[in-house]
Amino acid sequence: MKARTVSFAMFALLAVITAGLWLRYSRPLRQATSPLAEVTALPPGAGTMTLAELDSTLGDHFETITNLAEIPQAVEESFCRVEHCNFKGVRFDMVNPGEAMSTDFMIPGVPNKRLKFAATNDHSAVVFYEWGGYADQHCVVVLDFRRRTSWGACLTTYRVKTFDQLRSAISGRQFVQWRRGDRE
Repeated sequence: MKARTVSFAMFALLAVITAGLWLRYSRPLRQATSPLAEVTALPPGAGTMTLAELDSTLGDHFETITNLAEIPQAVEESFCRVEHCNFKGVRFDMVNPGEAMSTDFMIPGVPNKRLKFAATNDHSAVVFYEWGGYADQHCVVVLDFRRRTSWGACLTTYRVKTFDQLRSAISGRQFVQWRRGDRE
């Protein structure tokens, strides 16, 4: 009986230590391994991609992200400069897929944007999200850290669930592109 109690106590201690280490190091390790971990955010007023540059950028290979904790800091900051987070603030105000967001019914302290997914490679990022309001919109921001440009639009289709579907919707021009000043 005593050996069983000692074994259980050792197991419990090991589980607590493992969970603590995982919680402590999981986010920094994920961001450190991101190919965009070392890039700097786009400056305010960065140029807008042409449609040809957009198609070229989206033709590259991307890794999909569905958790806000895995989005690199430079992507968050650049997104906020393009989309004007938190009503022209700099806080990346978005919730994870499946979480409640504010819409017409404002929920105090809850953002009105919900991540659908993001995608990154070594020089670009895409953030696809739902924007709540009178009528929810599905919007996308594309960031190119090499060219120091960005592009943003709201889709005119609601059938996008994957990166390939997003790529097809954009190449099929199923969007209303933001003009400079639209989101300010």
